[in-house]
Amino acid sequence: MTSTDDPTATATAPHYAFVFVCQAGELEIKALLLAASLKRHLSCAHELIAAVPSPAQTWGEISAATRQLLQQFGASIVPIVNPIDPTYPIGNKLACIDVPTRARKIVFLDSDILCLRDLGFPACLQTPFAAKPADLRTFAAHEEAWRPLYAATDVPMPQLRLPTTVSGEFGLPYFNSGVICVDSGLHFGAAWIDCARTLRNAATMRDQRHWLDQVSLPIAMGRLGLSFAALDEQFNFPAHLKPLPTRPPIFCHYHWPRIVREEPLLHRLVCDLAREHPAIGHAIAAHAEWNALLESAPATHVAPAPELPVASTDLLVIGIPDSGVEQLTGCLGSQAGVGVIAMAADALATQTRDSTAWEFSALLRRLRTQQPENPRAHDGLRGGSSGKLVVAGAGAAGLLSALQALERVAPQTRRIVCVRDPFATIAAWKQRPLAEIDAAIAQTLELGERRLARRELDVLQRVAALQDPAEKRATWWWWLAQRVLDLGDRVIRVRYAEFCTDPSRVLQSILGAEASIHLPARSEIRPDDESSLTDDDRQAIRAVCLQAAWELGLTD
Repeated sequence: MTSTDDPTATATAPHYAFVFVCQAGELEIKALLLAASLKRHLSCAHELIAAVPSPAQTWGEISAATRQLLQQFGASIVPIVNPIDPTYPIGNKLACIDVPTRARKIVFLDSDILCLRDLGFPACLQTPFAAKPADLRTFAAHEEAWRPLYAATDVPMPQLRLPTTVSGEFGLPYFNSGVICVDSGLHFGAAWIDCARTLRNAATMRDQRHWLDQVSLPIAMGRLGLSFAALDEQFNFPAHLKPLPTRPPIFCHYHWPRIVREEPLLHRLVCDLAREHPAIGHAIAAHAEWNALLESAPATHVAPAPELPVASTDLLVIGIPDSGVEQLTGCLGSQAGVGVIAMAADALATQTRDSTAWEFSALLRRLRTQQPENPRAHDGLRGGSSGKLVVAGAGAAGLLSALQALERVAPQTRRIVCVRDPFATIAAWKQRPLAEIDAAIAQTLELGERRLARRELDVLQRVAALQDPAEKRATWWWWLAQRVLDLGDRVIRVRYAEFCTDPSRVLQSILGAEASIHLPARSEIRPDDESSLTDDDRQAIRAVCLQAAWELGLTD
């Protein structure tokens, strides 16, 4: 999940070769902006390759100023020929993957992308193939549409099912082809081209030719039998569908100049690059829609939402199972003036069974005004009964779906959700029987009948029906992570790695700057141990969990 050390430190060849199409017209503007943004932000040794479609009679001729600026950036200008059909311009990208390079990794980038920060050497890009799943299921999600396509290319149907990153629809592997990272020397481009040529006349594709590149991409990956990582949105952010997050992604896929104008960060970057490189400014000035960006000053940057205020209110601590609820509440319970009631998952879930969760609000009121008659019925009361009260639901997965209801009925209760790297979380799950997960899913289905949307329930029922243990664990983690993400900034997220690194700071942020923090002499915090994970476990996690992990702040 984390970045690796610079693998080029002792090597002469660059680690990455960034390849993009530079074609006369609007794509020429986009390619120059992409190249300029890469040179501005990348610190690693890399190679830039501008793939120019030929012949010029078909695709036009890029300007001498464009060639000069690309050479100034150190980019190689390589001619390519569309391997599919000149009437299918998207086919030009398929010719980019196998261009000659000394680099270890080839990273193809759509021209309508901007690099917003340094890439580094993230571990997810060290797999033979890496791409972000599609934003939406633009091509059929049902297997019957894919079966003849896999059969036509003599590639077996894959077992794993991946969620799209925006709509969360599960289906066969289906990637956005705007950012593709592959090991060089695999001849992946040749496999991709061969699959696309085979599929272009298939009955399923005749009315959906636009998606040929994306449909043939996972099939080519399957033909070569490649291990892969399903990248998160920081590597291919769909700015046409979502506003930029507070921390910018690495690669932003903006598609159209109007999106650049709507995003202050993109607008400022384009204007800066146009001022810095006259060739870009001149190219933009010759295009009406792009020139409008230069004629209007970028909007003021929108400040991020303020952090939730720290108040002396009750706390509800829950989380994805094995994400640190027990460890956090153990430390909270050792603080002066803090009382902790640790409730078993089923007891806490029972208190929130009603869709409006008024029963839980009544429980909080009762606990706040008097000690329970039998604290042990709720696994014990630790600490003082006065002051701040912490109710912890260790492993109460079903409660995640009730937090929005609790916001209405217990507005003074600050809600804390513990999250942890999916690799470490699932490694912890593997220490216990899979039947525990089956029981948790069943309970969540029962509780969710009143408060989950039909679509959420349908996905959860699909998780329950999965037979492969590795896929079930990964997909269950993904489903729980979606419930945490649905809560947005209305909860306080405690990341297990940060808590392990600096528990005092985390406790201070929860209890307030004025609190005097005391850490127990014998810490319950344990470092991550992923030794129980198999290759199948890791593949399932990389395929299903990386986008959600990134959105939760669990990756670099």
